Formats: sequence, C-alpha cells, structure tokens
Amino acid sequence: MGVEVLNMKTLKRIKSIIRSGVISALVATLLTATTAHAWQNITPTYNINHRTTQVRLQHGTDNSYAFIDFNGDEHGDLEGFYGEALRTVPLAYGISVGPEYNGGTGVDDIVRAQITASGQIGPVFVQGKYSPVSTGDAGQQLGLVANAQFGRVGLGTWLDIDFNNGHTAKSGELEATLKLTDNVKAYGKMEKFDWQKSPSYSIGFQADF
Repeated sequence: MGVEVLNMKTLKRIKSIIRSGVISALVATLLTATTAHAWQNITPTYNINHRTTQVRLQHGTDNSYAFIDFNGDEHGDLEGFYGEALRTVPLAYGISVGPEYNGGTGVDDIVRAQITASGQIGPVFVQGKYSPVSTGDAGQQLGLVANAQFGRVGLGTWLDIDFNNGHTAKSGELEATLKLTDNVKAYGKMEKFDWQKSPSYSIGFQADF
C-alpha cells in the first residue's frame, strides 16, 4: 500500500514537472521571435455577456503558432489560464504535420497529432487541419482557420469540430480588427463553444510588439 501511494505521488510529481515545462516552453515561445516572418501580439478584452476579462498573448511563425489566455473576473483578478501550441514540419503543396498541445486550468492536457493544409484564396489565408489521434479521450478533430486584411479592417474566423465517442462538439469564433496606429488595433469578437447556449461578445484592443 505504501509503495502504491509513493508511486502515485511520484507520478503526480512527474506530471506536474512535465506540465510546468510545457507551460514554460509555451510562454517562452510567445515571448521570443526568432524568424524573419515571426509575429506576436497581446489582446486584452472584456466579455460583455459574462462580464469577464481576458489577456491573450499570441506568437506565430511560418511553421508554429501558440497562444495563452489569462482569464479573470470583471475586476481583472486572475482566475486561470488556457493555452495551445502547434509546431509543424512542412512536406509539400502547403501540407504540414506536427504535434499540438492544449492545456490549462481545470482541463486535461491534450497532445494531438495534426495534419494541416494551408493556402491563399485571393486576399484570404485558409488553413484546414485534421487530428486523427490524441492523448486521453479527446478523440479526433477537424478544424478550419481563415483570415484576411482589407485596408485597415481585418477579419478572421476559426471552427473546430470534435468527434468523441459518437458525440460531435462544435466551437468557433469570428473576430474583427480596425487599425488605429501602426501597432494598435481596436478588437471585437463573437465566440460560441459547444457547451454554451448562445454566443458571447468581447471588445478590447490588440497591440503588436
């Protein structure tokens, strides 16, 4: 019995160390730009429906993308975080493969094997993704990302469809930006997750750095 308890404690400690390492790597990725095509920004927002706050850090390159959300109450007090990180290896014809990590406060860590296909349709960048396998009980996932810039106005969207034990869950977001200065934009988004009855709306700003 003592050995089993010790093993459980050891496993929890190992998991905690791995989780801390992944989160540290995610934050480090977000705060460092090492390629010519790297971009990064910070987006503080206020959710009008739920009266909550959020600060998102994003970082991307030609073959990687990561974000981490720091979620707070209406007073801005931190309540938790959620983050994702994707690293791909390009193959050919816009197709890439690589792992994606999802994790945060109150949710299980998930690692997905992901295949992406990217391309440009006029002014619109489009990326489709498929995750055939994942850790835990996350199941399979189909996803679509699209964004475009029209003068000072930027539009973007994403949609994820999860398939798990016969259940289909859909989540998505629409966002819009209006360029105010070279590095600052007004920001608004509508999002709807599978567990929500109706969409919610957030407003804020986005700053490149």
